[in-house]
Amino acid sequence: MGSVRRFFVSEVFGNFLVAVLMPIRDNTRFLGGKRMINNKRILKTGGLWAAMVIVFAIFAYRASEWTKKVNFEFLVHGQTSTAGGTTAGGGTTGGGSSITKVVAQIASGAYDPATHFGTIIEIVNPNSSAITVSGNFYNENGTPSTLTFATNFSSQPTFTGSFNSLNLPASSILVLSTGLSATTTPSAGTTNWGKITATNTISVASFFEWRRKGDEVLYSRVGIPASRADMMSFVIPRVREKHDPRDGLADIETGFAIANTGSATANVTAKLVDANGSSIATSSFLLKANEHKVGIVSAGFSFVSPETFGRQYHYVLFTSDQPSIAAAALAWEGGSLTSFPVDALQ
Repeated sequence: MGSVRRFFVSEVFGNFLVAVLMPIRDNTRFLGGKRMINNKRILKTGGLWAAMVIVFAIFAYRASEWTKKVNFEFLVHGQTSTAGGTTAGGGTTGGGSSITKVVAQIASGAYDPATHFGTIIEIVNPNSSAITVSGNFYNENGTPSTLTFATNFSSQPTFTGSFNSLNLPASSILVLSTGLSATTTPSAGTTNWGKITATNTISVASFFEWRRKGDEVLYSRVGIPASRADMMSFVIPRVREKHDPRDGLADIETGFAIANTGSATANVTAKLVDANGSSIATSSFLLKANEHKVGIVSAGFSFVSPETFGRQYHYVLFTSDQPSIAAAALAWEGGSLTSFPVDALQ
């Protein structure tokens, strides 16, 4: 299966949420300016797609027009926050003067023999004084991450699993990366998520890169916005266009990645609603403390009726019994990936 497919496809709803990308079946590999991949059978389901295929990831697909339209999304979210647990910007959770932001999808390494993924995270201190920053990273099953991350700090050039109380000077940036060098690239494709905390306002931006092995040609670069860590209810829009496989066209689909940032198991339910307000599909799953899961709507939900061909607009309403959910979302058509918003309701 293709790299994209595995990226968003590890364990669809077994654990929690991993970035979502669907596996794609490649009929031809790209070679420079030569013929692109025929994406005729693009959104197939498979046991792998829950491993953050993309995710968000997060990611299964390769379009015949791939090089003509590579979508670049690099979103920076999160500005100021206020005390007492209120949130501001995208992905900021404040408790007193502490700020928490979550990167809900991190991909590193090779999910197929021909390509590999790397993730870069930028943590910006926009304040006029220094702050301290800490980070905790987790595997999909909730255990401490086994990935090696590199930093731009000589005092701690690398770390595995977590870093604590790094001093980040005023107006400076802490850069974290995995999958970009031999030291930080795992032997097999690996999906993680991470929680960043700071003593004052921070901006967190992350993106992953999908590259060809050898000459490092870039296939895609996609931003993953920072998420709140304390959501109980949120909405993700869905754009869906299903094609007859005989048409040779890539489907349009939406995927998501979810993490439980708390210490208690969360019971998560999801409802897919169409433009007329009708519930057309549902899903539910348990997410243990620090677990992460990726899903693709067309493969991870139980539908009332089979999906029809043509363009459709939906939304997915997620609810949790615990105030500890973080999430990311992606939409794709063939090889074009786009970050989608996660709109917190509670």
